[in-house]
Amino acid sequence: MAKRLGLGRRTFLTSACGAATLLAFNKAHAAAGRRGGRFALPDEAALEPAAAEQVLTGDEFIVDMQTHCVAPSTGPRARTARAGHGC
Repeated sequence: MAKRLGLGRRTFLTSACGAATLLAFNKAHAAAGRRGGRFALPDEAALEPAAAEQVLTGDEFIVDMQTHCVAPSTGPRARTARAGHGC
């Protein structure tokens, strides 16, 4: 989709059209036979920034904890991290 818009992958993913990843999660979830837990986005949000921004912009404060995962190499959690159960 980035190519269709004439954008590089990183630029595309950091734009509102990066919502395409949320749409892909929806499709993968449905393909696995699961119901519920969908992102409420129109399909055109993947290629039309205005459609994505209409749904995704707001004044909410969002903290993405998944990108701040720490796998300590010492201390009580070291065994878990070394065993592959850490982040």
